[in-house]
Amino acid sequence: METEHNKSTKQKAPSSTEGGRMDRIADQTRGLIDDIKEWIDLKVELVQLELEERFESLANHILGTLLVVVLVFITVLFALIVGALAIGNWLGDPLWGFLVVTGALALITVIVHLSNPRFVKAPWKGTAKKLPAAKGSDTVRLPQVAESAKKEHKDGRSTETK
Repeated sequence: METEHNKSTKQKAPSSTEGGRMDRIADQTRGLIDDIKEWIDLKVELVQLELEERFESLANHILGTLLVVVLVFITVLFALIVGALAIGNWLGDPLWGFLVVTGALALITVIVHLSNPRFVKAPWKGTAKKLPAAKGSDTVRLPQVAESAKKEHKDGRSTETK
């Protein structure tokens, strides 16, 4: 007589040993694919969190810098007002003090404008002086490219050449 245990083992046993191996390999492959999917999802979530953290840090830095700039502007403005009142008191009329401070600021503005300062230098400026030519190893300078791209007619019209 067959027992209940023998019947269930016969039903669960694969017909051949190779079919059982294939099932195990398929199960392990499915598990591996699920693990890879989970790993990719976690990696994407990590990248999103890192980007949010960078954005938050940048926003805090920008807002902090903006607050300092506004406070410095207000401080300088009040210092100029105090200076104008002091000069006006020294000259006998506050109007003269404000006129002197305004003239000094206008002179500083003109000097700064004429000196043409560059506070920010683009990293790409000056590094690529030459462009590679399309058909050979010769190089073409940037002004030559600009000159060959546009030709002006005598009447002021411009046409682009290829």
